[in-house]
Amino acid sequence: MTAAPTTELGATEVKKDSLRDLTTLQKLPADEPKSQMRYPVEKPKKEPAKKPEKKAAITKPDAAPKPAVKETPTGAGQLAAGGSGGTGLTIGLGGSGEGGGAGGGFPGDLGISNFPYMYYLREIQYKIQSNWFTSLVDPGVSGNFHVDVYFRISKDGSISTVEIKESSGLKTLDQSAVRAVMQSAKFGPLPPGYEDEYLGIYLRFEHSK
Repeated sequence: MTAAPTTELGATEVKKDSLRDLTTLQKLPADEPKSQMRYPVEKPKKEPAKKPEKKAAITKPDAAPKPAVKETPTGAGQLAAGGSGGTGLTIGLGGSGEGGGAGGGFPGDLGISNFPYMYYLREIQYKIQSNWFTSLVDPGVSGNFHVDVYFRISKDGSISTVEIKESSGLKTLDQSAVRAVMQSAKFGPLPPGYEDEYLGIYLRFEHSK
């Protein structure tokens, strides 16, 4: 007879796996699935290159040229200015001080020869010439015409006594001459060295077509 196995005291009993245990699939912990989704990564936005601002070029307008005035001698005491298109403006002096005045017609002997402030007369001449518009004269009339206008300049440059001394016979020419004088006022003050109360000015407006 075979003797039954004996267990020694103090020995640890080792549990042997059974055939069932060996054939049972061991469930391994499933790996966590890795996400295949990718979140879009915001790309830095490219700022468009700034175009340099175009600054408007500011140009100063050219100063209006003074009318072409050509000084020509017209006798003692007269200063003439020639314009364009058969026009001309002659300036002369007549009457000054508190009394008296100017007679009729353009003076031939009362003039500027003894007047030391020529720059002042030229300023008057330039200003009136630039305000005389011959386009206002009746275009249907042809010939040579002139009108004489007299006025006074006070010490402060204001004008008075604007009157026609000799008419041209053309109403439109006479009106254009008076208008030129009125539109040109006020003038600069009389020169400090001028002692009279006013300065009498004669102007002859000549127009030919």
